[in-house]
Amino acid sequence: MNPARSADNKNEMNRFGWGFGVLRMDSDHFKNVNDIWGHPAGDAVLRVAARTLAHNARSFDLVGRWGGEDFLAVVSGVDESKLHTVASRFRALVEQSNLDYEADRISVTVSVGGAIAQAADTEESLLERAGQHLYQSKAPGQNRVTLEYPRVLK
Repeated sequence: MNPARSADNKNEMNRFGWGFGVLRMDSDHFKNVNDIWGHPAGDAVLRVAARTLAHNARSFDLVGRWGGEDFLAVVSGVDESKLHTVASRFRALVEQSNLDYEADRISVTVSVGGAIAQAADTEESLLERAGQHLYQSKAPGQNRVTLEYPRVLK
């Protein structure tokens, strides 16, 4: 994550009341892709998912690979409803994307967890909350979106 841009989001939230949120996305059952088709295919599938996310993000949002088969998005100027819309769109677009590899068509889904930034947040606390919601999305069957809805935004 770009620390300068993250600080800009926090400053905009505090100064102007412009909310932002974080989405953590994890590829579902990704180990199966590597086990069946090998790591080169897995890497190619991750590139397809990354391009899908990056090409469908707004120019002022940040989307990137967070590590392994995980992705992170910092979404500016959103409230809970708009963050849910973005998260659901990202989930659906990754589900619809695929890679033709040898004689097969490979696709993955993502589980998404998100959180809206609050005034008392640090980068770590915001990422932790988004991560907790990601695990909630993975638990009941994956390919889902789980967001928190804070009671108070300051």
